[in-house]
Amino acid sequence: MSGSHQGWPFNPGYLELGVKIFINGVSGEGTFGGLPGPVRNIIMENAPAMAAQISALNHLLPAGAMHPSKPALRSFVLMMSG
Repeated sequence: MSGSHQGWPFNPGYLELGVKIFINGVSGEGTFGGLPGPVRNIIMENAPAMAAQISALNHLLPAGAMHPSKPALRSFVLMMSG
């Protein structure tokens, strides 16, 4: 699956959908919609960088894994920094 798939969440025009799927997937359903407008704006300013990072790793995922209509990945992820 490449970034050229129409409707793929991180194609131009679908950035907000991609961010919404990511935020809700990490923090729980409805989280993105419940964020204050200024917080959503900051997140959306960073959306192109997020899209580039995910697109660069897309070849490692199973086909269809990032398509919003049929999520193929369902697992817990531990996110750490430091």
